[in-house]
Amino acid sequence: MTTEITTEITSETTEESTMETITTSELLTTITS
Repeated sequence: MTTEITTEITSETTEESTMETITTSELLTTITS
């Protein structure tokens, strides 16, 4: 059970980080343009 819970938390954190990275990239692109 513990492993499953940890995996879920890790997946959510990874998704959040990815979204933040994408958003930052879009902002940089907009500023550069």
